[in-house]
Order: sequence, then C-alpha cells, then structure tokens
Amino acid sequence: MELATDLRQFSSIDFEWPRQLQPGESVIIACYHYSNLEWLSLACGFQGLRGTILGEEFKNSVLEPIFRRLRQQSGHFFIPRTGGILRVFKVLRRGESTAMLIDLTVPPGSSAVAINCLGLQKSVTPAHAWLHQRTGVALIPAHCEPLEGGRYRIVFHPRVELGPNATVAEVAQACWDTFEPVLRANPSPWLWMYKHWRYRPMRTDRSYPFYSSPHAKFEQMLARK
Repeated sequence: MELATDLRQFSSIDFEWPRQLQPGESVIIACYHYSNLEWLSLACGFQGLRGTILGEEFKNSVLEPIFRRLRQQSGHFFIPRTGGILRVFKVLRRGESTAMLIDLTVPPGSSAVAINCLGLQKSVTPAHAWLHQRTGVALIPAHCEPLEGGRYRIVFHPRVELGPNATVAEVAQACWDTFEPVLRANPSPWLWMYKHWRYRPMRTDRSYPFYSSPHAKFEQMLARK
C-alpha cells in the first residue's frame, strides 16, 4: 500500500494550521480515537507539524513494521508507549513536538487520573498534562472530523491554559471538555468498541456499562478529586 507524499494530493482533507500556534513552536497535540485519526497524523506531518509520537504496540508483531512505515512517511517518528514518556520529555525540552491519544482507559494507579467522561468517571492517562506542566510546551487538543463525500477536516481546539497551580487531573479534564461537545453532537465516529469505562465507583447512581467493575485503586483516585 503506497500513500501520497505531498499533502496537495490529499484532496479529501481540509487542514488549517492552528491559529494559536506559531510555525515552528513546540506543541503537544492531544488526540482522540475519533473518525480517521490516521489521516490526522499524516496530514499534520505533510503540513510540517511533525513530532515524536507515542504509539501503542500491536499484539501481532508482524504488523508493527508495516504500520510504522505507513505512519512515519509524513515525517513523524513513532516510539512505543513503554518507557516512552521520558523520551518524549527530552524531545520537548529540545524544542520539538509530540502527539498522543488520550481517551483510552488505563489501569487505575499512580500513572492515571480520573475524569468525568459523558457523565461517568473514567481512568485515563495524565501523560499529556504532566508533560505540559513540566515543560511549558503548548497543549492543543485536536480531532479529525468526518465530512460528506468521504472527506475529513482536521480540527484544532483552543490551547489549554490553566496556569501553574492546576493539577494534572484538571488539565486532563480540560482537554476532554474541549472534545465532549463534538462527541455529543456526533457520537458515531468514536471507537465505541473500546471498553471506555472498565472501572466504576463503588457507590454511584449512574448506570455504567455491563463490563464495568469496582476497583480499589480507582476508588482511591476518585477520593483524591
């Protein structure tokens, strides 16, 4: 499978450089499993918004080199999530950029925060929030919006700026809050096959998915909110 290597050939994508970001400025792009997220990455790269990106490893190792080649052809460099945060921290300190997906459920613990997601509590990564606070690099959420005729638009949300006194959980919540109105308006492009609410509070008056279950560490996370 060969893909075009010039964005001018991508007639199916609308791309507008983030207005709140100066060309060449380092940035953390916080993305979601929504619509054609692979096109979002490629389009950014072909427009010059390139970076070192955290990517989840495939369980089938044969797929890894295939997708790495396809994903890196627009200028990005993909690294595995395992041990990747420190590498990304160094990348940002050098004035470069990164992107990561922030909406998957992660196991509760010291490397997770609880956010309110569609009215339900969810355990997610705080990596983007932690990197933003430790480096001062701009944090901008983004998603790929489906259009008619098989076309897409890359949408950059407002820059997240809560100040130095905000917690990583508050920053993570702010990132999600920019995206939730989009999801509520058009929920079908979100990858619902993922178990987004694996954990639920021990006491709640809300209905959680059948696969949810209480977890002691998740309860501790909720108590710290």
